[in-house]
Amino acid sequence: MPDTQKKCPLCGENAQCEPSGHRDINRYDGCACGAYYVHVTELPMAPGDIKGGKYKHLPALLNERTLRGDLVPLLVFIQSHLPEAKDKITVADPIFVDDLLAQWPGTVPERIDRCLCNLANYKKEAGEIIELKIPKDKRTYVLFFSETYEKARYYVKALDDYGWVLTKGHSLAW
Repeated sequence: MPDTQKKCPLCGENAQCEPSGHRDINRYDGCACGAYYVHVTELPMAPGDIKGGKYKHLPALLNERTLRGDLVPLLVFIQSHLPEAKDKITVADPIFVDDLLAQWPGTVPERIDRCLCNLANYKKEAGEIIELKIPKDKRTYVLFFSETYEKARYYVKALDDYGWVLTKGHSLAW
């Protein structure tokens, strides 16, 4: 069986990368982004664009969709490709990346609410202990719509301050 491990072009973590059955469309899964499809010609950005550019929020938004159980999206970076993708692609839900980015929570209270929703979708049983690896795990960062330890810790502390979760060290219960 061939090795399907590859670096995710969006979050940089190791991911499962497998052909979708449609020409040049790969499915990435098992990284901080959750799951998504992308056509090989739809990755015009360099890794620096992901970390600091307008695409830096994609891992958190994709992870949120995966946690909610939404249809796996086919990312379309080049707007002119969207109609073709909608007409010909059946393996995924084509979405223009700028439309996905528009779903970014715009305010701190909205991010806190969506962080709590992410936790609820992350573990299905109330009261379960969730072991978080802050500051080392990028998956924790995206769960809290963050790119840094400080931001992730801020949202965890806010959830704790509201009494919505209990924290102890790097664990939390909700």
